Amino acid sequence: AGGAVILSNVVCGMAGYAFSKLKPKGSKAIFMICFWIMLLPGTVRTVPLYMTIKEFPIFHFSMMDSYLPLWLFECSNIFRIILFKNFFDTISYSIFEAATIDGAGELSIFMKIIIPLSKPVFMVSSLFCFTSQFGQFFWPYLTISDPNKTVLGVQIFRMNQSNYTLDYQMIALLFAIAPLLIVYALFQKQIIGGINLGGVKG
Repeated sequence: AGGAVILSNVVCGMAGYAFSKLKPKGSKAIFMICFWIMLLPGTVRTVPLYMTIKEFPIFHFSMMDSYLPLWLFECSNIFRIILFKNFFDTISYSIFEAATIDGAGELSIFMKIIIPLSKPVFMVSSLFCFTSQFGQFFWPYLTISDPNKTVLGVQIFRMNQSNYTLDYQMIALLFAIAPLLIVYALFQKQIIGGINLGGVKG
């Protein structure tokens, strides 16, 4: 989950920054396409995504039995891109103009100005990503066969198919549920606030 959180924040944060402040040619059309992709049912994307994971086009390498597909799915999470974009829309352009006059480049502005000003949205994004990754089942079940790499949800499912007694299964379920309950209990204000951040308009 740690790798997914870091990559998701970096990629989705930069994508949100590009849509909000850089606005390259065609960005509005790309943003609308991303928004409409969100409306597609997940089952529509299952087969092409699985084929891509099994053999990546052009380079012809497989991502099976690795966490890379799970990380890439989080990096392309459109909800979090919109979350970042809407938050960045609220930051005044005068800050960027002052930084540009001082000779700062876009990467420098993002690293030294945007990130410090955007700690709330980065925290909310991290929480959403962690809870999403921790509860993964479908894609790890399809793509990871190595028992040493299997995620918790798949392990519990396989315990249910094995000869483990019910008490062992209940203990495993407790360990699966407890971290999420703790996260929600500690950060419920930030999680609820994240929904509001996603609806902010500049």
